Amino acid sequence: MLRRIGLFAVVGMLTVLVLAACGKQEEKTESTVTRVPASNVPVLSPTPGAAAAASPAAGGSPVASPIASPATTGPASPVAAAPSTASPVASPAAGGTAAGPSTAVSVSLEDIKFDPTELTIPANTPATITVTNKGQAVHTFDVDALNIHSGQVQPGATKTIDVNAAPGDYQYYCAEPGHKQAGMVGTLHVVASGGAPAASPAAASPVAAASPAASPAAGGVTAAQTIDLVDIKFQPNALTIPANTEVTINLVNKGVTAHTFDIDALNIHTGDIAPGSSTSVTINAPAGNYEYYCAIPGHKQAGMTGTLTVQ
Repeated sequence: MLRRIGLFAVVGMLTVLVLAACGKQEEKTESTVTRVPASNVPVLSPTPGAAAAASPAAGGSPVASPIASPATTGPASPVAAAPSTASPVASPAAGGTAAGPSTAVSVSLEDIKFDPTELTIPANTPATITVTNKGQAVHTFDVDALNIHSGQVQPGATKTIDVNAAPGDYQYYCAEPGHKQAGMVGTLHVVASGGAPAASPAAASPVAAASPAASPAAGGVTAAQTIDLVDIKFQPNALTIPANTEVTINLVNKGVTAHTFDIDALNIHTGDIAPGSSTSVTINAPAGNYEYYCAIPGHKQAGMTGTLTVQ
């Protein structure tokens, strides 16, 4: 009986052990089952399409940086090319401005001349001439062929003249009495594009015209002589005539103020000769040297003298 009880006890213990073992086995199975879903997660992530979509969405740096770099480089290069295209456009514009005659020129009115005596502007183009009186007397700027008449420009004053003319050479001059005759003239060259050389022949002609007029005045011993009265000097300031011979001397005032011609030793006194006027004196003198001068106050002291040689 005791043996049976002991046997039942042993069997019961074994049953308990078996059941305990089965319970652990079930736990192990459940833990294994728990691991299976966990292992299924990596099975989903390696899927090629899903991994490619997931990685850019996650902002993975290796994938994002290659994509970003071409995108940045691509737009940057066309933008850089645009400035290089713009710079050639600017350079021709600068070259075009430098070519051709100027549309804004200046001339000074002095006693008695223009400075410069030649101006060049483009043809059929609006141009501006700035006229400044730097002399001590009133002057004007006139171009008859273009109907330009500045009117009187007072000393120190400035006037602006608008010009739009056809190609050609035009004379400008001062209309104050005696000033044009005294040589206060110049040439306005109006040239078509590339036509600047036309200025040189016109410049030579006034000079050629002036020289014949000067040569008789500068002649040697003749029956008639000419002296110009200019501010403030005589031209010429030395003259030679034959002795004991009647000689006529023509006196032309080309200055802007009154002048005189006086030789005290020969009792010659012309009185005032107004600007632009002329007079003459007849001399018959023995051999010798005689001083002539202007008797207007201050002119002789300023050097308006000359020497008459009679021989």
